[in-house]
Amino acid sequence: MRHRIAFIIRAVAVAAAFAVSTSASVSITSCNPTFTASTSGTTYIVTAPLTAASGANCIDVTGRGITIQLNGMTLTGKGSGGIGIAISAKAVGTYVESGTVQKFAIGIQDLADSARIESVELTANTTDGVELSGVDGSIVAGSNITGNGQNGVELVNARNCLVQHNPQISMNGQLGVWIHDTATPKLPSDNVVAVNELNGNGTAGVEVGNGNCFSTSDSEGNLIAGNGLPLQNGNYGIILDCHTGTGSEVLGNVLGPGVGSIDDLFDATYDPSCDSNTWVGNTFTKANQTCIH
Repeated sequence: MRHRIAFIIRAVAVAAAFAVSTSASVSITSCNPTFTASTSGTTYIVTAPLTAASGANCIDVTGRGITIQLNGMTLTGKGSGGIGIAISAKAVGTYVESGTVQKFAIGIQDLADSARIESVELTANTTDGVELSGVDGSIVAGSNITGNGQNGVELVNARNCLVQHNPQISMNGQLGVWIHDTATPKLPSDNVVAVNELNGNGTAGVEVGNGNCFSTSDSEGNLIAGNGLPLQNGNYGIILDCHTGTGSEVLGNVLGPGVGSIDDLFDATYDPSCDSNTWVGNTFTKANQTCIH
């Protein structure tokens, strides 16, 4: 219940924050060299398709409360290296919307709290479509995140973030959504992955943890709910790794037949009670624990 209440409160609060209009607009006509969006409270509008220099970022965001309006345009890298849109740690409250980011190392990297990435196509980036790193309260919504070399959305040491209502997080090389830590004090917790479609990802649709039982760090209180996984996602549909057993909830996800070639749902705690994780109301064929429902 606390997850559901927190989910509603965070969604309403962030929507209200982004309803505030910015004070000015600036056109972006080129990102070679890298364009820097630095004036706080400004809307930057991309007015033409942009191609970055080899290995370079296209747009760097450094001011607070900035909107990047992609305006239906495409940002393109050179196939490896660089970031399509790099949101610096001080650029709190950045809003990115409505366009395509492709062929970078990372499509969009967010290092700032309370960013919102909405209605963006992120494809053919060599590592991640979106990376949320060390942030609190950022949102990825309404986007198609497909065909990236490693992960669709990666949350590293992230807290209170939402990955929600994305029509496709699919055909990514490893994981659709990956929530994990890098053994720093800021551990990932209280993130929500809800109402997304996850298909054909190379290893799993969603994984929480670092993929091994050697780390002693936890990922606390994450909610994975209401997602659709109708087609195969590598070996697993949804995985909770070792040391994620502090109140994670996996609720009401619908997995088609054979979603995971090993298990549809997998809890690596190897505890008949799934430690303090809750698996309830899921539709699936195979699971590794009797406490998974």
